[in-house]
Order: sequence, then C-alpha cells, then structure tokens
Amino acid sequence: NSNMSEINSLWYRVSKAAVGAVFNVSSVILEVILGVPPLQVFARIVAIKHYLKVFSDTQDIHQIFVISQLLERNSTIQYHLRDVLKFLKWKSGHFSRMMNKADLNIITGGDLTLLPQLSQEAYKYTRG
Repeated sequence: NSNMSEINSLWYRVSKAAVGAVFNVSSVILEVILGVPPLQVFARIVAIKHYLKVFSDTQDIHQIFVISQLLERNSTIQYHLRDVLKFLKWKSGHFSRMMNKADLNIITGGDLTLLPQLSQEAYKYTRG
C-alpha cells in the first residue's frame, strides 16, 4: 500500500520514543522490546477479525459487498479471505470439537465462496 510506508515511518518513530532509544534501532528489535507484533502482522490480524465480524452478522451491509466482490474475483478480497481461511483451518485443527461437521467440510474444502455459509459459531475468534 502507498500509505503503508508513511504508517511504518510513524510506527517506527513512536516505537523508538516508547523505548527511549536515542540512536537508530532496528524496528524488529523495538517490536521485541515492546512485545508487539510487526505492524504488517497486526494489520492482517485486524483484517481477519473484521471479515469474521462482517460474516457473523447476516444483516451487515458490508457482507453483501464482500460477497459480491468475492464473486467478481476481486483479488484484494480474495487475499484477505485466504487469511481468514488460514485462521479457520488453524482454529479447526485446535478447536474442532467446537465446530460442526458442515463447517469443517467448508473449511477443509478451501472454497472461499462458501465462507459466508459457515455457522455463527465458526466466526467466533475468542475462546468463549
């Protein structure tokens, strides 16, 4: 993204100030000291949560848009939904007893167009 370089620069300055570093320090070292994931990883986590939230509410107007863009093969939507599918595959591997068989079949099938058909339980990203 074109904005990402500006955001990364700001993130670096904020991280450097939070640590109290005077000299230039690698951003990786700053993130380890602060105990936060890299900004790109954090952005992907937020995107996954966003899409799970959109799919969990059948009345959400964003869901209609996402589904239409998915059917039109929008590469950006597909990229983000592949991340959602990776998360769901991880979740099904660790918490499969919390998912029904239909959800497991959709997730293991890997068809992105079927993601909106998952049950409400499948969209949860917390343990509770």
